[in-house]
Amino acid sequence: MKFLRNYITSILFIIIIVIFIGLYLFEDSNWLFGAGLIFSILGILLSLVFLRSWIHEFSYLKESAMLDGLTGIYNHKVFKDRLGEEIRRAKRYKKQLSVFFMDIDKFKLINDNYGHVFGDFVIKETARIIKGNLRNFDVVSRYGGEEFSAVLINSRKRDTRNTAERIRKTIESHVFSYNGFEANITISIGISEYPDDGEEVRDLIRDADGAMYSAKKDGGNLVKP
Repeated sequence: MKFLRNYITSILFIIIIVIFIGLYLFEDSNWLFGAGLIFSILGILLSLVFLRSWIHEFSYLKESAMLDGLTGIYNHKVFKDRLGEEIRRAKRYKKQLSVFFMDIDKFKLINDNYGHVFGDFVIKETARIIKGNLRNFDVVSRYGGEEFSAVLINSRKRDTRNTAERIRKTIESHVFSYNGFEANITISIGISEYPDDGEEVRDLIRDADGAMYSAKKDGGNLVKP
């Protein structure tokens, strides 16, 4: 609504200004010629206003389609697309990259004990912690449910192990507090690396996802390469 009000205000302001300019310029001239010129100028200006509005709306819709509605980070489709792009770039420049798959341990108990509203808060807060522990140019996404993924650009698995441990420890020590409820959670993280663990999107996802589930099978709150 605010977006629409701003454009209506802009249109009215333009109309008033153009009318006053026209009255001043064509006060003693042929009024038909003046009116035609005024409305021509008005049409051009209104077209520019609406074009700007359409561009803004298109950009907003495009960005919304790329982001997860709950957390504000990328969704899994964008993650896969970006992973493919980064693989091609790494291949071209002979670089490495790492893929993280992360899953909140025993998340069903959070929903069962505290409700889905608190569960949503935990997901949002976990996304914030993960994003805050990665670099601005790394790709972070919500892969689905309580599962997250990330592409760490120009990074080897042995180097990103410390980053994964930092995320794990930060979440383990964090108190999730919302609307009178408090909880402690843990997260399991699996890592794969291009090109050692695969050179295709599906291979890197499969290996990172498999390592993550191995960590969960061993009790959770672990990082596994």
